[in-house]
Amino acid sequence: MNCDKELINHHINVLFKHDSKDRMTVVNEPPYRPAPKVFIGSTKEGTVVKVCRHTACFSYNRIGKDFAKEY
Repeated sequence: MNCDKELINHHINVLFKHDSKDRMTVVNEPPYRPAPKVFIGSTKEGTVVKVCRHTACFSYNRIGKDFAKEY
């Protein structure tokens, strides 16, 4: 691994399956339950925010803005 942010992205890819737009779809383990609406991974190099394919665009924008205010 080259950096913490790369490591958190690998971690997310192991935890969840993704669609063609790189949105989380289901948990990557039987019985393949729906993915959470949002996953926030934070490292010393920055933050990775991933959303579920069922999360509306306005919700994602709001989550990003709210998260930016806090951190």
